[in-house]
Amino acid sequence: MFRLGLFGVGIAYLYGLVLGAMALVWDWLFAHRLPDWTWWQFALAPLVIGIVAVALELGGEYLGNGFSTGRPAPLKWKQSVGAVVLFVFLVALTLGPAFYKRNG
Repeated sequence: MFRLGLFGVGIAYLYGLVLGAMALVWDWLFAHRLPDWTWWQFALAPLVIGIVAVALELGGEYLGNGFSTGRPAPLKWKQSVGAVVLFVFLVALTLGPAFYKRNG
């Protein structure tokens, strides 16, 4: 059980490392800056990014399974509701921090 947990944390860390490296390269290329963090923030950021990314992927899979019947041709209304719910969730996730910073 401990090995499985350690393996999961390792996979999440590697996944976050890849996503974080892509974000750092993006900031460096287009914003010409890097975050002003200490060493421990750079060391822990991939773990947090990986855990959040895995949680969002599992949530998306849960939504996808919840709004489909599992048959080869799921009902169209369930597909539409699932797409709308996922779209609203992603819009709220994307625009929420911007509105929070602006009003806070």
